Amino acid sequence: MQRFSQVNRSNTGTMAANVALFARSADDDYLAVPEKPVEDADTTAESSQFSESSSPLARRKRVRTPTALNIWAESRQPNRHEPERNKHGQKIWYCKRCSYSQAAHNRVRGHLRDKHCVLIFEHQSAKKLGQGVAIDRLFRQQAARQNGQDVERERYLRASVDEVAYNQALVNLITAHSLPHSLVEWPECRQLRKALLALRELEGSHSGEAIAETFLQVVDSYGVRAKMGYFTLDNAYNNDTMMHTVAETCGFNSTHRRLRCNGHIINLAVQAFLFGKNKEASDEALRQVSRLSRREQEGAVGRAETATAWRQYGALGMLHNLVVWIRSSTQRYQAFLQAAGRIIPQDNSTRWNSWYRMIHVAIALRKELNSFMDDRYSESDIRFDYLHPEHWQELQEIHDFLQPFYEITKDTQWDKTSLDEVICSMDFLVTHYKAAMEQFQHNTTMVDRIMTSWYKFDDYYTRTDDTPVYAAAILLHPSLREAHLKEAWKDQPQYIGPAIAAVRKLWDDFKPQQEPEIEEDLSAYEAYKKRIYQKSSCHDEFSRFIEGPTLPIGDSSALSWWLEPTQQTSYPSLYHLAINIFSIPAMSAEAERVFSGARRTVSWDRGRLSAQIVEYTECLKHWIKSGLLDQPYMIPEPMDAELDSRDIEMLSEGIEPRVVPLE
Repeated sequence: MQRFSQVNRSNTGTMAANVALFARSADDDYLAVPEKPVEDADTTAESSQFSESSSPLARRKRVRTPTALNIWAESRQPNRHEPERNKHGQKIWYCKRCSYSQAAHNRVRGHLRDKHCVLIFEHQSAKKLGQGVAIDRLFRQQAARQNGQDVERERYLRASVDEVAYNQALVNLITAHSLPHSLVEWPECRQLRKALLALRELEGSHSGEAIAETFLQVVDSYGVRAKMGYFTLDNAYNNDTMMHTVAETCGFNSTHRRLRCNGHIINLAVQAFLFGKNKEASDEALRQVSRLSRREQEGAVGRAETATAWRQYGALGMLHNLVVWIRSSTQRYQAFLQAAGRIIPQDNSTRWNSWYRMIHVAIALRKELNSFMDDRYSESDIRFDYLHPEHWQELQEIHDFLQPFYEITKDTQWDKTSLDEVICSMDFLVTHYKAAMEQFQHNTTMVDRIMTSWYKFDDYYTRTDDTPVYAAAILLHPSLREAHLKEAWKDQPQYIGPAIAAVRKLWDDFKPQQEPEIEEDLSAYEAYKKRIYQKSSCHDEFSRFIEGPTLPIGDSSALSWWLEPTQQTSYPSLYHLAINIFSIPAMSAEAERVFSGARRTVSWDRGRLSAQIVEYTECLKHWIKSGLLDQPYMIPEPMDAELDSRDIEMLSEGIEPRVVPLE
């Protein structure tokens, strides 16, 4: 595998308030779980404060009622030298069976369960019990109504379908297009499916242990703990802790199962290129830019001060100042829109490729932007951000370097993208770095940018060696196989052997163990026939496939190719491993989409929706859009609208809200 140099490895992690869990499966033997990247704690606090100011009920602090009071029956009083409360005023729980103590009470039950085999259950309030009873009753009644409607619909459908004409059309289809005669027996749901399993509010600590506990609760509620596959996560430290905790509980190798979102890797490399001065100061530079963007958005400092800070980044910062300046006035905004026909998008610290898009549009509107600035050159201190030809040249060079990163991010964010494209895109970026270093060898500024980005990228590129499924996605792709590794890594062939050996170890652990053959009393002729006809089947499926010739599959995905009946027959065991691997998403983009969509669910006039109702709504929305619910004709009104105080009272008293059809 192509390497650049030994680099310092570091993760940039933040905290999260919610956890989104997904299941992707092409058959019932595999689940891959991408998780929403954790958000910055300051951003979470900011959004929380903003939400409080937008709702009149949010001004009253909600008093939480303890739901696991039985934990105190398993505690002891603190000794004289032991504090009763921590520095935050939280009461400390001391285990009466060992020396364990904990102020975060949500971890106490896990300690009692794992160390002392003592189970403590939550006591639900009467209000929650009433809500649960009401919701269960609604769904039971709806199911009963729906069953009756389904029977009636099926009766009308059978009466309206001409079975003879249908069978004749099916025969014509099979014969005219040379389709397999077994087409009528193909399962209809052999494509990759995805489902949102939960969107849980993570109360209390956002540590990796707390995330792991919530995750395992969700997995156990669906009964799929034994089917857990791989985890596509961002690079936060608490995700590493979460993986170690889950792996220790479930008994698997956390390093092998922990995959990193390709979009996050590319974004970190791009950020290092834009703002990092060298590999040592790269992480600190990114933190400074994040703080500067946040303070600017909050209005914590004046525009003149932030503009001066941004100018230290050259033409990039000057363009940022111009875009902010245009957008800060309604008159300037409308005037530029009328002159240019569109507005230059502003960069965003949390949105991938936002800097590239800003530069891309600005270059396209260079003439209009310069003319707009010429007419207002004397206004304020904006003349310090006037873009001269050398600045436009710098922006063009930045744009050209970032273009492949933008294209790869867009290409690998879809559901059909698998891990083979991650490795192929990384191999391409290595060649891109080399070409850029040669192109800008006399431009010290660009060389420093490229080197800093390359170090950051290589840090995560080398980590793909820790997870054999990346190489497995190449070896098991019908159009790539072993031949691609030998071609792509021909400059450093020492990495080919270990990669294949790691995948073979994965295959050896996965394939079923062969049962000892029973001695048969065969004649010489029968033994000869058995030997020659079973010769091919005795050859290892893995070796036979990766050493075989590559096959072009066109626009079809590798997963679709492996799901064909021919592959199931030719590789009856390897077929299952391939499905597992090609079901893994390259990015956690779907989790990003769910969180963005949840913001539209919790609109400004629906700020009183509880976290549980939001979770129900988002799961139903995702199941409907994914086609997992065939006939979602009716949904309880509280699931589709905000719950006001009257709705809550009705649910708590066991009274059913009105049920309306979903248009």
